[in-house]
Amino acid sequence: MDIQRALDIAEAKNAMERKDYKKTLALLNPLINKLNTPEYNDHKVSALLILSKVYEDEKNPEKALSVIKQAQKENLNYSNMTDIYTRFSDNYFAGGDYRKSLEYKDSVLVVKDSLNAIQNQAMYQNSEIKLKLQDSQKELTNEKKLKFYIIGFWIAVVAFILWLFRGYLQKNKQKRRLAEQNEQIIALELKNKENYALLLEKQIKEKETVALLEKEKLKNELENKNRKIAANAIHLAQKNDKIEDYILRLKERPEMKTNPLLAKQLDQLKEVLSKEDNSDDFLNHFQEINSKFIKSLKEKHNDLTLNDIRYISYIYMNLSTKEIASIFNITIEACRKRKERISKKLNLENSNDLYAYISSI
Repeated sequence: MDIQRALDIAEAKNAMERKDYKKTLALLNPLINKLNTPEYNDHKVSALLILSKVYEDEKNPEKALSVIKQAQKENLNYSNMTDIYTRFSDNYFAGGDYRKSLEYKDSVLVVKDSLNAIQNQAMYQNSEIKLKLQDSQKELTNEKKLKFYIIGFWIAVVAFILWLFRGYLQKNKQKRRLAEQNEQIIALELKNKENYALLLEKQIKEKETVALLEKEKLKNELENKNRKIAANAIHLAQKNDKIEDYILRLKERPEMKTNPLLAKQLDQLKEVLSKEDNSDDFLNHFQEINSKFIKSLKEKHNDLTLNDIRYISYIYMNLSTKEIASIFNITIEACRKRKERISKKLNLENSNDLYAYISSI
């Protein structure tokens, strides 16, 4: 029965080396449950190590590591530690943890050295025993001393092994402490960077808010100035309308027929009021306040006349057709036609799109 189980393990190992993992698992899974007695402990450890290699090759290093730890926990034979530490080293190497892989490689060397020392001592002990058996009659008095020597040697070997393990554990503990300290330092640095990034983001948002408020303030100031210019233009137009109406009433008086010179002077005054070139001051003020708009408008449409630009300026200030007609001293119908003519110059299909177009410039 013992031979059969050894053959099953050998067959599973061959299947694993051939990458036939399905067959390997089919052999090992039922077999491992049958190897729970101390006399089959070496077989069970071998089966678990083969199983861990299968999981590692199947890219499941966590499960492979769990199986190796199980083998280490259930192992009863110190000579198996070489294979167990080798599997630990290979598993951590496959997972990219090269530091732990090297540590277990060192452990393999330590175990091998210990086993060699034990084997050498065993060979030495056997030789001594043979010699003592041959000379038992002559060296009975030294037999007790030899036993003490052997016991002392074994105590020294065990103490040496314990010292090695103690040094190894302290070294690992120190490495873990350093790793934890490094992680804490890195975490603090990351937190500081995050806080700096949040502070920088807050400052940027504050600057953006200030810029928006400044932009809104400038926009409101521009609109206020445009409203003042528009109000002045409307007021001037209304004033001119009143003067023109007063001139007409004066001309209808009977005494004007007897004074042709005065009637001619009233006609000249009316002609001055009806001219459109008297609004250069408005255009200069508007251009001074809205220089960017006027510049962009001239760059896009260099065929516009001064009167066209004046008309567009009133549209830009969102004056009604009636108000613009009053400023230009023309009829509302003539004002609409002028709007259509200017819209065609700006390549607009509908004159109702004029305000939206110039607002986007």
